[in-house]
Amino acid sequence: MDYFKSLQSFFGTTANSRPLEGIKVVEFSHYILGPNVPRLLAQLGAEVVKVEPPPRGDRWK
Repeated sequence: MDYFKSLQSFFGTTANSRPLEGIKVVEFSHYILGPNVPRLLAQLGAEVVKVEPPPRGDRWK
């Protein structure tokens, strides 16, 4: 099942609405499944900023 569609039904939104518009999220995750939630938040309209450890960044990308 498409997570975005299930979130839309949970929030009662349509494909064009962005209920998290104007919210900023700082993402520090760096392990395999970590980026999934920030991706969904971005699809719902949040601005997501990914912070990676220096100097190599996220090794799992």
